[in-house]
Amino acid sequence: MVFGRASKPSSKDFTGTSLYIWYDFFSCPQDMHGEAPLHRRQAINSIVSYISQCKYFVILCPALTHVDLHQELGQETWAERGWC
Repeated sequence: MVFGRASKPSSKDFTGTSLYIWYDFFSCPQDMHGEAPLHRRQAINSIVSYISQCKYFVILCPALTHVDLHQELGQETWAERGWC
């Protein structure tokens, strides 16, 4: 857990209540043609609104190699984007 109002949640924390998941990769346009860059910027700018309403904020950024760039990616490269 990197950030949140409560640290290290247990499975009990997720029972009996609704769980909503917002995943930036699927929620931010990935295409860079036409109006997509504008929509992507708007989506990125809205991330802080979602985080401010969260009880938990979880970052899923496994260490892996980018297929096209052949660059190692992980928590450090995620943080460099500065979206959150």
